[in-house]
Amino acid sequence: MDSAMQHTEEEAGDVTWLLWPIVAAALSLVAAATLIWWARADDRGTPGIMVGVVLGFAVTALLGWGIASSRARRRAEADSTRQAGAPRSDLVIAFSIPEGQLEAARDGGLLDDLEAIEPDPAKGLRDVRLMFAPAETGPVQALVETVWGERATREAIEALRDEILNILDERSDNVVPGSIQVMDMAVLRDTPRRTTRMTFLRASGIVGGLAVLGFALGGFLTLFQPEEAVIDNNDVPAPPPPVVDFTGTILEERILFFPEEFSVPPNTEVTLVEDNQDEGVPHNIRIFAGSEFEGPTLTGCISGCIDDGDEIATPVRFGITTNEFTFMTPDEGEYAFLCDIHPVAMRGIMTVEEGAPVPTDRVNGDGE
Repeated sequence: MDSAMQHTEEEAGDVTWLLWPIVAAALSLVAAATLIWWARADDRGTPGIMVGVVLGFAVTALLGWGIASSRARRRAEADSTRQAGAPRSDLVIAFSIPEGQLEAARDGGLLDDLEAIEPDPAKGLRDVRLMFAPAETGPVQALVETVWGERATREAIEALRDEILNILDERSDNVVPGSIQVMDMAVLRDTPRRTTRMTFLRASGIVGGLAVLGFALGGFLTLFQPEEAVIDNNDVPAPPPPVVDFTGTILEERILFFPEEFSVPPNTEVTLVEDNQDEGVPHNIRIFAGSEFEGPTLTGCISGCIDDGDEIATPVRFGITTNEFTFMTPDEGEYAFLCDIHPVAMRGIMTVEEGAPVPTDRVNGDGE
């Protein structure tokens, strides 16, 4: 196997090492879900097949993760114990930027052209590093360092050297004359690349392992948890029993209306009491001209409505408080009402029908 093929396989192995934890975590989550499905299904044929398939993939992913981890560890150990052999060459080109020309060199000038040079793994070029040391006075010292891999050829290094020198020549206004220095550096040891990568890989492995453990643990806990032990997160106390005989009081409590439905006779002057028992919470009542919770507001208010207007909508008041409002009921039908502040939770229906009793409740409770 030549150096180029070996380098390509090492790069692919490193990427695979990063992917295995993610694949294993995802498959573990799917496995936990299929186990829950299998445990709760009446017909366990199809769920059982799915459990077997997913568990097979999950085990394969875990094995692949372990194999890739072992290979990456062996490569790192081999790098750290590699004996000094034929030195590898890196190319370094130093130059100076004239005083006051740094911004021009950075903004569409020389430095931008140099930054455009990309690494080329196919030719063994690992990285191109551009460094400079800003100075308050005098020229700015700059450095282009090219980092090469073991399979780099002298022809590739010389070609890049010529390319950089051509850029410097074309941007001579950004270069101090006579400041260009070309250095071929012999690299005897180069282990930080593998060491840094292995540190990141190990961190990724730990995160992936924790994810796998968390998904699996959560799935099994859910699987074996008794159904009656599952708690509704919306832990709201049960509402009071429904009011059979509507006497005219609409209770506002726990951001709900009690009752949510009541009946009144048609074309009759009625007085209702809005009783807000949610301390510090604003509520009101708006009755619509139809059964939908939108559209025009029902008219016919006599007193107790917003700005003493004709629309049947009470002012917004903070609890605890009561408000009495009087209006003329419309023709028979269903009329929706809601709270303008809590229009989703607080809704109800007022049914206008012949034979419904006239509400007699009042704020003072004497029915007058």
